[in-house]
Order: sequence, then C-alpha cells, then structure tokens
Amino acid sequence: MIKVVIRLVILLTICFGFLYLMHRLELLRLADILSAFNKRPELVFLLVIVQCFSALVMLVRYASLLRILGISVSLKQVSSATFVSTAVGQWAPGSLAVVELLRLGLMIGSHSSAIPAKDTGGEAAGMKARLTIASFADRLIGFLGILLTGFLGSVYLFFNIPPAGGFFGLLSGPGLLLVSSAAGAFAIIVTPFTVRIKFFRNFSRRMRIQGPSSQTVAGKFWNAALRHFETFRHNIDAGSRHPWRLLGPLALSVVSLLLGCLMLNLAARALGESIDYLQIVAAFPLIAVTSLLPLGFAGIGGYQLIMASIFSLFAVSPAVVASSGVLQSAVILVVNTVIGLFFARVCSHQIRTILTKRTPVESI
Repeated sequence: MIKVVIRLVILLTICFGFLYLMHRLELLRLADILSAFNKRPELVFLLVIVQCFSALVMLVRYASLLRILGISVSLKQVSSATFVSTAVGQWAPGSLAVVELLRLGLMIGSHSSAIPAKDTGGEAAGMKARLTIASFADRLIGFLGILLTGFLGSVYLFFNIPPAGGFFGLLSGPGLLLVSSAAGAFAIIVTPFTVRIKFFRNFSRRMRIQGPSSQTVAGKFWNAALRHFETFRHNIDAGSRHPWRLLGPLALSVVSLLLGCLMLNLAARALGESIDYLQIVAAFPLIAVTSLLPLGFAGIGGYQLIMASIFSLFAVSPAVVASSGVLQSAVILVVNTVIGLFFARVCSHQIRTILTKRTPVESI
C-alpha cells in the first residue's frame, strides 16, 4: 500500500510539474479553459455526452469479445467490471495494468458463485484464460482500429498536402504519420502469423532449458518472463484463429477513435479555436502510443506537450493543442469517475469478493 501511495505521489508531482512547465511556456491557457464553461457551456456539455457514448462503445466492444469467446456474462456484470476498473485505473499508477488486473478480478469474482464447488479449480482456470484473452484482444483490436483509421486519414492528407523535399518529405507532416501508422498496422496484422512459426512455438521451452537454474533469483525472474511471453504468444494465436469474427469489435474500435478525435475537436472549439478533424485522425496513432507513457496523471501532464509536438507537423498552435488536450482529459477523468462510482454500487458483491477472499486477483 505504501508503494502505491509513493507511486501516486510521484505521478501527481510529474503531472503538476508538466502543467507548471506548460504554464511558464504559455502553452496552458487556464483562463480560456475556465471561461469555456461560461462562454460555451453547450460545447462542454457535448464533450460530456460524447465521452459517455465513447465509454458505451468500448463496453459493447468488450462484451462482443466475451461472446466470441463463449463467455456468458450479464450486461450488468460486464458494465460494472469495465466502468469501475476504468475509473480506478485513472487514479492509480500504471493505469493500463491496473485497469486490466481489476477488470479481470471483477469478472472472475462475478463468476465464482456460479461455479460448482467440485469444479471450481478447472472451471476457474479456464475462465481466467478466456477472460485474459478477451482483455488482451480488446486492447490489441482497439489499437489496430486506431492505426488503420489513422493510416487512412494520413493517406488522404498526404495526397491533398503533398510533402515538400521529395523523398525526405516523407519524414515530415502527413508523410511521417502515414509511414508510422502503416508500419504499426502491418506489425499487428503479421504478428498472429509470426507467433505460429515453429521457432516461436518452441522458444519458451528452449530458453527455459538454456537459461539459469530456477532455484536462483535470476532463474525465477527468467522463468516469469518466459511465462509472460508464452501467455502473450498463446493469446495472439488463439484470438486470431477466426479473424472474421473480430470485424465487429474492430468496427467499434474505429467508432471509438472517431469519437475521441471529435472530443479534441470540440475541446478546441470550446476554447474558441479550431483543430482540423482529419489532422486529428491522422495524428491519433502517435498520440495513442504516447498515452501509454507515465508522463502525467489521468492523461494530464506531459501527454499534452507531446500532442503539441505532434501537431506542430501541421503548424497548429502548441497552445491550442495543449489547452484543448487538458480540457479533454479533464472531462474524461470526471465522466469516467462518476460512471465508475455509480457502477461500484452495482458490483459491490464482486468488490467484496476480491477484498475478502482475494483469490480472483491473486490468481491472475
């Protein structure tokens, strides 16, 4: 618990440090952000509505993946696990890992009462594996949707805003975004075929034999790393056996991306500025990658500085991007927290199961 508090304090310090830096560099226009609630409240309210709808789309995507994997769960349980884990993850260090860990625990906890005592071990293990695959596929498909849509947006801009400087023009503006999103999408698409190669199928077993003894500290660390690798390989292999069944979740990922881009566009308009919607779509793959870095708290902090750098490829004012990004992140934080608090009451049984028995989370 003490370590979690220390990490949270460090993350908050980084967040406020970046906000102070942006303020000193005149990139953060706090007066404009506050005045948006008075001058353009309808746009701020629209931001809230779009974020609520975006959260619903992500819920439906996760629920559809559960159905594909043959996991029968009530909508109430899926909603509670998704929204509560998202809310808690925003306020915790290492948000992505916390979100998935808590969501898995809540989902397994919701199934514990439905599993007969004599079948608890095997059934729980099988449920845990399928839920892990669903969570992994949810993140991977979400990122693939971002890359594919960003690629299409950058292609459009590339042919409408031709790069200057011949071949080296590819390293700036739409050309850079096109190349980066295409490379990322290609890497995700070919990964399922790569993990089926015999070399990777036997990689863990071969490395475990050649590695240090499991009795040593290094050996335990080495074996744990190999187990994670094998889980990663198995999840990709199992989830890609029927790719056509993933078209629905992929389409929902595209919708989620478009809603996220709309939010940044609306945030800029609420400040009395504008950011081209297609430019946001094209830049979103790089923005999504930077959001994985621990550069702030709940998406607020260094994340906006990187966004400003990315949009400088389109000569967009850094102050507009940074301030719009802070407003968008603040709305997302508040909306997700409120939704999470509401559903925390709904899934109180699962939460008590985790806090008292601790078996669902500890077994993950």
